[in-house]
Amino acid sequence: MSELKVIGAGGGGPRMPRIEDETMRSGATARVVELLCEGPIEGFATPAQPERSIFLEGTPVMNPDGTKNFAGFEYTFHNGTPDQPLLEGFDMTEFYTPVGAQLICRSPSAPVGSQTPTPVVRQIDNVEVSHIVVIIDIAEMYHSYENGDVKANAWALSIETRTDTTGWGEVFRIDRNDKITSQVQKSFRIELPAVPTTGLTYRQVRVTKTWGADSGQNGTHRFGGNIYWNGYVEQISTQMRYPNTAVIGFNVKAEQFSSVPSRKYRMKLLKVRVPDGYDPVTRTYPALWNGSFSNVAVWSDNPAWCLRDLLLSKRYGLGEYMDVSQIDDYELYRIGKYCDELVPNGAGGFEPRFTLNCLFSDRDQALDVVRNIVSVFRGMALWDGTRFSVVQDRPGPVVMQYTPANVVD
Repeated sequence: MSELKVIGAGGGGPRMPRIEDETMRSGATARVVELLCEGPIEGFATPAQPERSIFLEGTPVMNPDGTKNFAGFEYTFHNGTPDQPLLEGFDMTEFYTPVGAQLICRSPSAPVGSQTPTPVVRQIDNVEVSHIVVIIDIAEMYHSYENGDVKANAWALSIETRTDTTGWGEVFRIDRNDKITSQVQKSFRIELPAVPTTGLTYRQVRVTKTWGADSGQNGTHRFGGNIYWNGYVEQISTQMRYPNTAVIGFNVKAEQFSSVPSRKYRMKLLKVRVPDGYDPVTRTYPALWNGSFSNVAVWSDNPAWCLRDLLLSKRYGLGEYMDVSQIDDYELYRIGKYCDELVPNGAGGFEPRFTLNCLFSDRDQALDVVRNIVSVFRGMALWDGTRFSVVQDRPGPVVMQYTPANVVD
């Protein structure tokens, strides 16, 4: 058999498409100020590591080992004292207004340079607004070639303002060349012109995509370039203390959340006055109680003391209609002790017989609220026209009533 020799250029293979890296990430930030509860409150359930008690989308900000689940998370918290300081870093009252309009510039089939921008205009009617934050959604931004290459696409954006006495003036402009394949959100804060002192008092904002093809096909080329005006946030400079209100403020980044995340908190809430000598931590009572209550409010989840606080509070309770002389404190004391007695928890340990852990978020009829609380400890509220008392279903001394019918001789 003769040897077959193959001669020719070796190597080679199909050309691999060149895909450029992503050039932009979301940079919008949502500022959240949340009123938690009437104050003053005790605070977070984990005071040594407060962020373990803050949950975003059901995930704790901090793990038990101290590691963070959300990088860069910072917050400011006040527990609701009457003279609490300003909420640092949150000196603006903000109102979001949706727009949801596409910023159209050039059809992908049109020649380069034949821009036909269609601006979007919105009017700001609130004369107290000093700044607005314009929120832009970039759905995609790229140029895909016939050979599979994916490269950046050029785009430009302009933001202008005017009043009834001035023409349009550009206050912000951005020119970029980006490759983006998934939606990116950006926000731009601009200062509004001063409110006119005479005539009409309107101010307008105009956002225009001044350069770049919109998304679509042009022969064998594919363009990604759709940009939307998501909305804007009106900002009013304020100095808010939120007295007597527990409040938390923090920022969340769009690169971590596509929208404002749901929030949950593990808190020890409203402080209440308790009997003198009572320790709400150990749930122990004095050997002999003199009928007085502490001058300083402390946290307690005993439903009897929470009920008494609601009855006497003039801010959120019935204090405008009744006073301490109309409450049977001694019966409440007996109920409180019964609630604090430890009973098996079904897992080999013990827990208080009754506790109250709730948050009233809606206004309701006073009698309905009182009934809801007393039902926690199997009680029934009584009002005889001059005095409030509670009857509780609990074991008592064995009693038998004797009548002449029980006497034999």
